[in-house]
Amino acid sequence: MPRSDKQPIDGPLVIDGEPLELGMECRRSALHKVYGGSTQSGISSLGQYAAVFAFTGESGEQHGYEDSYQSNGLFRYYGEGQVGDMQLVRGNQAIAEHPKNQVRLFLFDTNASIRSFVVYKGEFEIVALCEDEGPDRNGDSRRRYFFDLKPLMGREPTHRTNVVQNQALFEEGQRREIVTNKVERNRAAVAKAKRIHGTSCQVCGFNFGVVYGQHGEGFIEAHHLHPVANAGKRMIDPEKDFRVVCSNCHRMLHKGGRLLDVQELKKIIELAGWRAS
Repeated sequence: MPRSDKQPIDGPLVIDGEPLELGMECRRSALHKVYGGSTQSGISSLGQYAAVFAFTGESGEQHGYEDSYQSNGLFRYYGEGQVGDMQLVRGNQAIAEHPKNQVRLFLFDTNASIRSFVVYKGEFEIVALCEDEGPDRNGDSRRRYFFDLKPLMGREPTHRTNVVQNQALFEEGQRREIVTNKVERNRAAVAKAKRIHGTSCQVCGFNFGVVYGQHGEGFIEAHHLHPVANAGKRMIDPEKDFRVVCSNCHRMLHKGGRLLDVQELKKIIELAGWRAS
């Protein structure tokens, strides 16, 4: 059963009488007005409801957060804590223990098209709690916790049938593997790679500044040609070991069971009928 002091949320989240669907944007303040929780925290446990809101966005990179989808379809979400070793308390603990407490976990992206709005990414469930090493806000190395989250597609309201209720209880009893990885990304190398390669996607040619003006000026993502988690400790060359790509191409490079080559993805785009620059 859910924690006795929390009210369960049955069915989808609802804002202004409209159910939230994947990709929909809403004002964050409106979200918290309905469900409670902090409007400032990256991970917000809701006081009244058995749910946790987690927020991701590119702004987290300055604090050493590297949230991203993995090739296996899981979303890697870094815990909260800007300086020093992350601790498994408060929001981090809430995510780690949400299946045990039967608390639902909802993910939002702060990179919305309108300022102060967030994009609804759906409901997720933790499948692994991991740790690595990386920089904090001051650039000092520290322990970081991250959570591999599985998207829950098409989840039905738990009050509809006993079958769904039993299935939820069964899922809680599954074993959760706790693994530890020691992976450190060199943020200085990433920054230099962006200076070398520029701000236009090297797959499709997309430029955030051209499309979004000043709001998107200078924004681009750095793609490791050799995944950090697999390559082990080694020397890297910002010019040879990175490419700069837009968010869509970055996701497509990592989609599926293997990492695509940049030229391979260019070819896929061309075969689809749109020529990459």
